[in-house]
Amino acid sequence: KMKAVGEQLVPPGPNTIFCFHRGGWNSVDHLHLHCINTRQQTFESIVKYPAFNTPWCVQLDAVVEALKPTAETQKIVEP
Repeated sequence: KMKAVGEQLVPPGPNTIFCFHRGGWNSVDHLHLHCINTRQQTFESIVKYPAFNTPWCVQLDAVVEALKPTAETQKIVEP
């Protein structure tokens, strides 16, 4: 659902990034998805967030892939 809302606000394209903060980096007390069009970044945002593929941020697609069930986890869920 977060991705669908993000895509309404920032249409997907080659300059669009959807990412989450990685654990250990928490400036607010809730889960939120960053939806960024890199063509519209200001100088201030470039200094504050120099790259969104850093140890502090993980791309949305990587999170979705990591959360997909594997054959091993299916054995745990299904008897």
